[in-house]
Amino acid sequence: MIPLRAFGVKYVAMWQNETVVSLKMGKNAWANIYGGVLYDSVTGETYDPTGAKFDEFVGSTYNATTGHYVNGSYLGASLNTIAVLSIENSNGDESLDSDEKGYLILTFSSADRAPVRSEIVIEIRLEKTAPLSIEFKIPEAMPKDTYVMV
Repeated sequence: MIPLRAFGVKYVAMWQNETVVSLKMGKNAWANIYGGVLYDSVTGETYDPTGAKFDEFVGSTYNATTGHYVNGSYLGASLNTIAVLSIENSNGDESLDSDEKGYLILTFSSADRAPVRSEIVIEIRLEKTAPLSIEFKIPEAMPKDTYVMV
């Protein structure tokens, strides 16, 4: 999970067709794994994790608090490696406003699990902006069903 904020601008558009998240892990690379902003499949509104614990919206497609599943692209996370954006304090659109906080959640399919000490390189490219590159290594010891916050 990667926390994101918009600085120096009123908002940053995070629409799926204008945002690219590329991933390199060891010898494997994906050109674009961005699945868009999370939506609640029951209400049809953007999913807002305000007040929720990380475990309630990270690494799971089901929110135990609300009992709602979130967007279909994330439901396929067990089959596909994907990155989705959850926006805290959301005003309901697909832009990350300066007063909102975003969480880019990367979920790896079973076949793409990152081995320990693997180097991960993520590049976030928004339309008409410079890319943001993030590099980190998977820790040597992680309990099952945990996540890394970068």
